Amino acid sequence: MQDVFIVSTDEEQFNLFYGNFRHLPVHFSWAKDLDSAVKYLEMEHPAFVFLVSDDIELLLNWVEKYNHLKLKIPFLCFTGYTHREKSKELWAAGAIDIIFLPMNIKELEYTLKTLIISIEVDRTPGLDIVEGRLEDFNLVHLIQTFEEGKKSGILLMEDGIKKGEVEFQNGQVVNAVYSNRDPLEAVTIMSAWKKGHFKAKQGKPARRKRIALANQQVIMECLNYISMQEKLLNSLPTKNKTLYPSPLINFEELSPRDRNQLLSFKDGNTLEGVMEMFTGNLNQLLRKMDKWTEKKWLVEKSEYDSILKKMNAEENKSSLKKMFDKMFEKTKSSDNSGNFEAKYSYIEKTDVVQTVTKKQSHFKNFKRVGEFLNLMEKTE
Repeated sequence: MQDVFIVSTDEEQFNLFYGNFRHLPVHFSWAKDLDSAVKYLEMEHPAFVFLVSDDIELLLNWVEKYNHLKLKIPFLCFTGYTHREKSKELWAAGAIDIIFLPMNIKELEYTLKTLIISIEVDRTPGLDIVEGRLEDFNLVHLIQTFEEGKKSGILLMEDGIKKGEVEFQNGQVVNAVYSNRDPLEAVTIMSAWKKGHFKAKQGKPARRKRIALANQQVIMECLNYISMQEKLLNSLPTKNKTLYPSPLINFEELSPRDRNQLLSFKDGNTLEGVMEMFTGNLNQLLRKMDKWTEKKWLVEKSEYDSILKKMNAEENKSSLKKMFDKMFEKTKSSDNSGNFEAKYSYIEKTDVVQTVTKKQSHFKNFKRVGEFLNLMEKTE
């Protein structure tokens, strides 16, 4: 965290910095005039002093007094566009930069970031030049800062489990190492890192030059990569939305890489969770995910449950149908067999009944039987 003391007769000028740039690693303090600020400056010795006034004569007076104090604290002057000619006197008086207001907030933010890093680099002659958060300074800012200072050394970057290096020679990007990626691709991938830390180490690059592009071309590649990533993220579900691979996917038909990437969502995962653990070219993965969501290969929880419910219903219906088919098949077979048996049972039963009836009718006429026996006896 850097301390910055703002001297301005207009509190609105202080609010311009405090209200818009509190997210930077900077603590802003304010005084209405230089005399009020002197005691604080001597005690606290902030990293920078901003002298802000549209009155160029007042500004020149402050600068003269400031130089007499010999505080050895770098100072910047902020004034209006109309004072460009007079600003030469401010340069001559030792201002490290002169910024003309009003300025676009984004442009002013970039200017502050670059100044904070570059001044810190110049003030630290040791091996560890400067370190900070990627939330505050991304790789594009750092490249521009190293170029302006014509610094040589290695920039170490870390975003969670992801680590990489960028090498500079006299301010020019000459090489980069990240995973097994080509140096230029490594730079573009790391340029989109928005979390983590960086540390710059002074010295000669350890590897030979492998990036032939000028810094501006490298930066353009980075900006295109970042722009594409933002576009892809805007087309996908929000980062904290839990996604699942559709139950309809046949994983055996996928390539091993696609299969592994989709399986990272197997038990439900967020885009943010996957991004944190993914160590490759994130834009390539996001392009795939864009297609997967379009094809309904990646779905939200409600849709996942709906598909699963339909699949289970179809499966149950199919199982029930098979069971009924078997039952009806047996019933039909049983009915045919019953009809066949009944048919012949009826014939057999009729014959038996008739036989029994005949026998019963014959043997019940005992008188005839007696007469038959008498005739047989006489014949003998």
